[in-house]
Amino acid sequence: MPVATLVVVSVYCSVVMAGDYVQTPTRQFYEIAVMVPLVSIVSFIMASIAQVFAYVTAILCVMFMFRYTGRASLLVLLGITPLLGLMTWFGYDRLLPDFRWYTDDSPPYEHGLTVERFLKAWGFEMLVVLLYWWPMRNYRIPSDAVARVLAK
Repeated sequence: MPVATLVVVSVYCSVVMAGDYVQTPTRQFYEIAVMVPLVSIVSFIMASIAQVFAYVTAILCVMFMFRYTGRASLLVLLGITPLLGLMTWFGYDRLLPDFRWYTDDSPPYEHGLTVERFLKAWGFEMLVVLLYWWPMRNYRIPSDAVARVLAK
């Protein structure tokens, strides 16, 4: 799951920084070339800290599915994404420190769950779950191994 998080965060940061480069004609290319990797790394660390509970829950769910059905079901994984989104919001709200960029003119962060924050976390978790499931989609545990586990 951390690899999926790294992919999503890197693409998001690259698109945002490229958009800023296109919209600001006075910005130099070397600023973007240096900042994209740095912002991606910091954002990945922040996203991983925020998702620590969701990582554990998703991995346990996949282990449970492999143990009892022999494969990971996309529908079940997508079904738990609202719970994972709530866990991601909780991790972001409670585990990450409050900080502000010195150029940030927006009002200070107010803790609490809003529909917008939940939907952002849920959407992020859907992307992460899809990228996590994709390599496992064709992996199957033989049915006789599942039957032996269930017989115990």
